[in-house]
Amino acid sequence: MTQFMLCVILVIASFAQSASIHWALCMSQTQEWYAGTEALRIAENFLLYQRSGGGWPKNIDMAAPLSNSDRRRLERKVEN
Repeated sequence: MTQFMLCVILVIASFAQSASIHWALCMSQTQEWYAGTEALRIAENFLLYQRSGGGWPKNIDMAAPLSNSDRRRLERKVEN
């Protein structure tokens, strides 16, 4: 299993914290971070960015907080 997928699994399985981080730093957080709200928020973003074919766009900071309009746009893509 790649470090990337391990990070994704840990983030998705987590729950609560704060302070926004950059996507590249996702895999270097403490174990406690993965139980925080920030990890959960990033996991939700990660799933919103996933394409219907299973891949993700390149050069996107999926850890960046989404505006309400960006979130709605991505949610519409998931629904279609």
